[in-house]
Formats: sequence, structure tokens, C-alpha cells
Amino acid sequence: MKFTIDRGALVRLLSTVIGATDAKGALPALSHILLTAADGQLTASATDMYISATSAVECDGGDGAACFPGRDFLERVKAMPAGSVTVAVKDNTATVKADGGARKFTLHTMPAEDFTKVPPAAPNTYALPAATLAGLINLTAFSVSTDETRPHVNSLLLEMGGGTLRAVSTDGHRLTKAEATVTGFDAAARWLLPLRGLTELRRLLAACEDDATVSLGSAGPSATITAGPTTLTIKLVDATFPPYAQVIPKKDGVLATVGRAALLGAIDAVKLAASDRTGGVKVTLAPGLVRVNAESPEGGNGADEVCAECESKAPTFGINSKYLADVLKALATSDTVTLGVAGELDPVVVRPVGALAGDFISVLMPMRI
Repeated sequence: MKFTIDRGALVRLLSTVIGATDAKGALPALSHILLTAADGQLTASATDMYISATSAVECDGGDGAACFPGRDFLERVKAMPAGSVTVAVKDNTATVKADGGARKFTLHTMPAEDFTKVPPAAPNTYALPAATLAGLINLTAFSVSTDETRPHVNSLLLEMGGGTLRAVSTDGHRLTKAEATVTGFDAAARWLLPLRGLTELRRLLAACEDDATVSLGSAGPSATITAGPTTLTIKLVDATFPPYAQVIPKKDGVLATVGRAALLGAIDAVKLAASDRTGGVKVTLAPGLVRVNAESPEGGNGADEVCAECESKAPTFGINSKYLADVLKALATSDTVTLGVAGELDPVVVRPVGALAGDFISVLMPMRI
């Protein structure tokens, strides 16, 4: 096996699939990337048996295939100078050499036959703008639980039906829902994407052009997402997502309309005086303003006020400062948000004002402070 390729193109190819490798897996092949050169194209494949990724790029060279130690190979290619590099494999040893330069590396490879077979990709049945899918995920991913022992919430729910795509996440303390209507999108499916698979999907979508289209498909326990030359297959979570509709309050209660950036600035400042253990702050909705304050025996007190449109006073409620800040950061495209609360121990509802109004809601559980 021998091929020549632009160093930057090879770095991008390897970086696209490296997230599907498993350096700590029991099988050595799971930490490797299979490279196959044929007909002027170099294809890279990787899998950890739960996530699989395949992508391709043009190259110069003859036919052949070999398994390269994923992260070691990527680091060596990154260390090569700009320009073309030539990779040659003989007797399970690869040589990586800069064309026209003296820099080169050698590393051990495995036969292509030893590579763990990548699960077959599902047929790509539905298509939609990559920006739409990326936008929904970016609006909701922050509230996915990081607790891997709770797979039903260590995942993002994607619901498709009636021309609508909906993303929902929760960690038990907060819930976020965002949806979009997609013209011509007639998918009917319910996916529970594990957090690790979601992370790789976000990387794939981030690399897409603004006007790119992605294709979706599912077969049995797996979902497939294809963008350009890259296909990502994710094993879906076999669990029951919480009944999220029951968590969303029927009414928002007393509302305050406030500048998103100003409120975020107040939260970030006042939380410095909050308890290190809870990060809790008190928020008061009052006529003309939103007041934020915090106090702790160790850090003293902190307070700030932000101008807001609020017709009546609402009960003061305690809230995890990080949870509220996460919502405000996710709504970076919205200048204004509304805060709603019915009572001191009732959920806090955050909604954007403007383009996303009606398509996004975040529900935060209050805390006693």
C-alpha cells in the first residue's frame, strides 16, 4: 500500500473519524483506523462497536489497505510540514515521509483483515438542512445528563413527525425542548442518541457548509447520518425517555422580559459570591427589574439588578446559577428572553423573544437557598 496526499487533507480525514475509535478497548483494532486506497480515493473507517465513522478524500496512489493506530498516526501526520506526504506500508510497518523534505516517521500497523467490521449503514431515507439539525442540537445539548449510569437521560431525544423535528434533553434538574418545521421533511422516527454519539454528530455538523444537507436513516438499533463524504452510524439507546410534556408548566406564571446578555452578565458576576457547593443564587422578578443576589459564609454577598419589563412582583426563587447561565448562553442568537415563575418552589420557565419564540422552552427546577 502506498499513496500520496496533501498533509492538511489527511489530517482532516483522520480527525473526522478519530472520535469513533476506542483507545481503551479490549480489542486493539478498536483503537485503529482502517485506511483503504483505491481508484484515487482514500477511505478512512473507525468504530468502537457503538459509534462508527467513515469518510473519504482524493489521493494519488495504488490500491491497498491497512489499519493504523488512530491517535498516534494522526499526531505524526500533524507534525509533518505543509505540503504533500507519502505513506507506504510494507510488512506491517508504515513510513510517513514529507515530499521534498527529510522529516519522516515509522509506526506499526495491523493487517486490514484484523479490523473490526463496521456495522452497515442504514439507508438514507430523509434529508434536511444541516444547519437546522445543528441548531436544534446546539440549543438542547447542554442539559443532557453526563451520568452514564442513567442512559435514558444520558442521551438526547430526537422526534420526527408531521414535518417537525424536535430535540429534547433533561438531566432531572432541567429540561430543554427545541423544534423546527422542515419543508418536505416527512420522517417519522424517535431516536435516543447517547451523549458520546451526540458529541461526534455535533463535530460532523460543525464541519458542514452553511447550505449543506444531511441525510438520515435508521435500521434496527442504529441511526445513520450522512454529510458529504462522511457517514456516522450511532447505536441508539434502548431505554424510555422521561415523559417530558408532563414537566412543562401549563402556564408560565409572572413574566419578566429582560435582555439576555445583561442577565447573563449579572448571573456570571453574582455567582462569584454563591456557595461553592450549590452555586445557588436568588432571583426576584419585580416591576421594572430583575434582581439577582447571592450570599455564602465563605464568599460574602453579591447583588445586581437588570432592567426588565415586568408588570407585577413575583416570589423570589432560588436557582442553580450554572443552569440559568447555560440556557442564556445557548440562546446566543436571541437579544431578549422571558423568565416565568408561578411560585417560590415552582419550575422556572425560560423562553426566547423573537425568531425562536414558540419553538424553544427550558424548564429549570428551583432550589432552596
